[in-house]
Amino acid sequence: MYSICIMSVFQLGDRRIVVIKKGTDILTSDRGKIKTSEIRDTAEDIHRLRSFGMSPILVASGATTSGLGVLRKGGKSNINLHSPIIGQDGEELLLKQALSSIGQPELFAEFSYHFRARGISIGQVLVNHGDFEDPKRAKSTKGTIQTLLALGAVPILNGNDPTSSEGFNYDNDMITADTVVATGAKLAIMYTSVGGFMVDGQVIPKIDYEERDEFAGFVDDSEKSGNSSGGMESKFASISRMTDAGATVHLVGPYRDARLVNIISGSYIGGTKFLPAA
Repeated sequence: MYSICIMSVFQLGDRRIVVIKKGTDILTSDRGKIKTSEIRDTAEDIHRLRSFGMSPILVASGATTSGLGVLRKGGKSNINLHSPIIGQDGEELLLKQALSSIGQPELFAEFSYHFRARGISIGQVLVNHGDFEDPKRAKSTKGTIQTLLALGAVPILNGNDPTSSEGFNYDNDMITADTVVATGAKLAIMYTSVGGFMVDGQVIPKIDYEERDEFAGFVDDSEKSGNSSGGMESKFASISRMTDAGATVHLVGPYRDARLVNIISGSYIGGTKFLPAA
């Protein structure tokens, strides 16, 4: 039974798959509080996409900041990402990894609650760069994602930060690009706190494949916050990889009308649309 379902995903082609990325600043507050309304809306939007026959994959950040929120709620109100804890070289990285370990189940539980309320199963896929780079591990990663889709579940990817030897250099913009390339998806939607790709304070509505290199010099990394590991430089590089692979990428802000169905249908005209080669 499952083999038939899995084959149907392969046969339908990759245009059914849409990869959605929501980062730390979209899903959590500066103080580490999970934005419940954002996660609820994400679950509802993905539920609607599935009703149209699409297969959404979500890349979600925010575990480290969520971990801060858990500890602060538990009485460690003064803790931050630079707090001395164990008096050891490299402890800032170790602290972030430990916070990620604390925050990941909190974040996933919130997703689980809102997806389950809509009758949707979700599967957690924690990855490092090697899970896409190494051929054997990449085959396993891709197979897991495809099997989750075949089972009717929504894969939710995040970095496996607590045990990563790469630190936090492998951010979720990169994970989004790796997921698009691995699955052959032809559509990705990335949410950003600045609303799109900006030049001189104005959002550029569309960037054709042939124009992309001309805009590379306008990349402004000021979007990057103290809580997020990626910035516009990382996004632009990841978007370039995705458009090279034949995907259309929407870079949009977290606005009320920037819902997934509106973006895909074209009724939302904000943000920046990056086009692949014709």
